[in-house]
Parts: sequence; structure tokens; C-alpha cells
Amino acid sequence: IEVSEKGAQSLGLIAAELAYGEGLQAHARAAELRLKPVPPQRETP
Repeated sequence: IEVSEKGAQSLGLIAAELAYGEGLQAHARAAELRLKPVPPQRETP
């Protein structure tokens, strides 16, 4: 399975939300800690 960095960020948020819903706070926090802001991409001329 391949996923872009932006896609991984989105999936990480979903994984954390699911983990919280299942009462798995440690798993949710682990997913959140792995997330990092994705800087906006600059357009090349």
C-alpha cells in the first residue's frame, strides 16, 4: 500500500478518532504524536 504524506496525515487523524471511540486512548495518542504539520507546497514557475 502506498499513500502520500498528506494522505497519511488524514488517515492518522481518522485512526486516532476510531481509537478514541473504541476506548484505546494510548493508541489514539500514538497516532496523534506521529502526525506532523504538512507545509504548503510552493509552486514552481
